[in-house]
Amino acid sequence: MALPYWTTGMLGQHRTVNVVWFYFLPAYAVLIALGYRNAFGKAGWAWLQSPLLIRAAFITAVVAVLLTGNTGRVLRDLVSGRARAYDDAMQERYAMVTFAIRSGRDTLVLPPPAAMPASLRILDAGPDPDHWANRYLVRYFGGEAMRLIVRDPERTVSP
Repeated sequence: MALPYWTTGMLGQHRTVNVVWFYFLPAYAVLIALGYRNAFGKAGWAWLQSPLLIRAAFITAVVAVLLTGNTGRVLRDLVSGRARAYDDAMQERYAMVTFAIRSGRDTLVLPPPAAMPASLRILDAGPDPDHWANRYLVRYFGGEAMRLIVRDPERTVSP
C-alpha cells in the first residue's frame, strides 16, 4: 500500500500489496525498456544517458516524493509548527487527565486540540463520555470511573 498510504496517510493491508508492487514495478520498467529497445534500437537509448536528463529525473523524483502525498503533509506539519503545537496540546491534555484521575474527579471536560496535523488520521475523544475512545483514554491513564468529555466550549449550546 505504498501509493495509497503515501497519498492518504492511512495504513491498510499494506504488506501484501507492497510485495506485489515490489515485483511489479521493476518488472514493468524492464518491460517498457525492452519495448523501447525493440521499437527504436540501440541508437534510441542515447538520449537516456544524458547527464542533464538523469539529474532532472532525479531532482523531479525527489521533489515529487518530498512535496506530495503524505510525505508532503508531514513536512508541511513539521515546517509550519502544527505537529509541535498538536504534540504540546496532547501532552497538556494527558497531564490534565492524569491530574483529574489522581484528584478523584468524576468528570473532566476538555477542549479539542486546536490544530490537528494534516498528516494524522486518528479518532479523537469526543463529546460522548460513554464512547469507547473516551473510556479507553481514561483507562489508559489508570482511571476507571471518570467521565471524559471533549467538546468545543464555543459551540456548546446551553438549555
